[in-house]
Amino acid sequence: WTQALLWLPPETKQSLAVEQRIALVDAKLQATQARKAQWTKRLGPLAPIVVFLSKAKWLLFLLTKAKFLLSFAGFFALYWALFGWKFGLGFTLGILVHEMGHFVAARRRGLKVDMPMFVPGLGAYVRWYSDAMGTSLEDRSAIALAGPTFGLLFAAVCGSIAIQTGELATKPGLWSALAHVGAWLNLFNLIPVYIRS
Repeated sequence: WTQALLWLPPETKQSLAVEQRIALVDAKLQATQARKAQWTKRLGPLAPIVVFLSKAKWLLFLLTKAKFLLSFAGFFALYWALFGWKFGLGFTLGILVHEMGHFVAARRRGLKVDMPMFVPGLGAYVRWYSDAMGTSLEDRSAIALAGPTFGLLFAAVCGSIAIQTGELATKPGLWSALAHVGAWLNLFNLIPVYIRS
């Protein structure tokens, strides 16, 4: 606004409008600084910490999601070390898609759900909390089946990419490996296991 004012003839409607706009912006900035100074005075020596935390919202996000992020990174690192980063990432994402199936199904039923927890070398799980009335057998079944359903869809997408790229006609590669492993793991996950409730 200040730069625009230099180009306008003085005492014109446009220059007066720009001057009013500059005064409005200055007033807002001064009010913001006054509020900040007031809070700084109230908080005393804690003010720098509060300012840092208000600016570092990403840090708070990381702290609240640290279990998920660290376990995901550890899981990915293990499979990267064993099979290379491409397969490790694809496999980890396949497991994440499977677990997000459980997560979404539980959330849709109004249940409190934690983000997936990965256990390197073993798999992953989603912890959900039943409400006070208990969860019906139909809801538990739907939550249990949602994971393999999402996982098999992920495997099907990988398989279709393998077909589209001609990977199956030549030498099986990354996409066919992800489809094969994903399909078997999700089919294995459909084996019924009795859990006493």
